[in-house]
Amino acid sequence: MSVVPLRGRGKVPANKKTASSRKNRRKGSPILLGICIFIGILLYTSWGNIGQIWQMYWQRAELEQLIADMEAENSELAQKVQYMETDAWVEQAARDELGLVKPGEIILIPADAP
Repeated sequence: MSVVPLRGRGKVPANKKTASSRKNRRKGSPILLGICIFIGILLYTSWGNIGQIWQMYWQRAELEQLIADMEAENSELAQKVQYMETDAWVEQAARDELGLVKPGEIILIPADAP
């Protein structure tokens, strides 16, 4: 039997030291196992939430694209409204849609027109 010197305690046989370190390892194993089980349960119960988070992430991207499209359309409509407030548009609409003319103008209608 070999002897391992220890500080302040005298000499202890080597095989007793290794036996006690094995017991310490066994004490840590249930704790580690418990932590692993806890993490497994946590992941199992939160898996549905993770799926919902991914679904919301993709839905958010789609909604952001929809917002960008609507903002572009809104900008185009604002420009159209701004043009429709000008005198040039009012005059053009009166000529095209209502058939009005300015005083002194003569309307020429082709003979073969229906």
